[in-house]
Amino acid sequence: MTPEEITVFFTRREEAHARHDAASLAAGYSVDCVLVSPIAGTVTGRTAIERQLRAVFEAFPNLQFHAEELLVIADRVVQIGTMRGTDTGGFLGLAPTGKDFRVDAVLLFRLQEGQIVHEQRIYDFSGFLLQLSGSMGAVVESARLYRETVERARMEHELKTAAEIQRALLPESGYVGADFEVAAASISCQAIGGDFFDYFDLPNHGFGFALGDVAGKGPSDALLAAVLQGIFFANAQRGGKPDDPRD
Repeated sequence: MTPEEITVFFTRREEAHARHDAASLAAGYSVDCVLVSPIAGTVTGRTAIERQLRAVFEAFPNLQFHAEELLVIADRVVQIGTMRGTDTGGFLGLAPTGKDFRVDAVLLFRLQEGQIVHEQRIYDFSGFLLQLSGSMGAVVESARLYRETVERARMEHELKTAAEIQRALLPESGYVGADFEVAAASISCQAIGGDFFDYFDLPNHGFGFALGDVAGKGPSDALLAAVLQGIFFANAQRGGKPDDPRD
């Protein structure tokens, strides 16, 4: 993109922000973009960024960003401006305070093929909370809730990733043998669990089937189930013989 095209791109973003058009703003990000901000932490992906934008617009229905300067250096862009709004929608699940705020911000962008692939927002988050609450005690409490929210989101992301890995370790749900068919599935009541199954061919047209249930449903139980499944698989590769302690 030329500097002129980048300027037009950001002008349209400012217009979309003024309309609180989260969909149009999100369309300017790449599918796998990364956003880093004091409020949201690290957000990955266009869909997640759109969700975060909608949450901010709901918390601050009159939020406005007044751009003051735009610096373009090749594929890097620096935007300097001021955010203004009123807490009438409730921030981080808290009751609305009705307080006005004004925060100076610096936004750092990296562009690629006409889309934002990385954005970092820099502003005084503690000062922002102080303006919303009006007291330092409330700022400390809000900061605690914010950290808990970010940590909870991080844990949910890690559990989702672990669940995807666990599902990938399971075999296909259907198996057709010489004279039989097998259908199996594992559905955990939580994100991850201690259940597993596996089946495999053995020498001399044999067939092996393993079914396990580790007591518990947390990450440690899921890890133990994955280890046990790996042991069964390794034994199957050896032809069903137990591990040699000398190995």
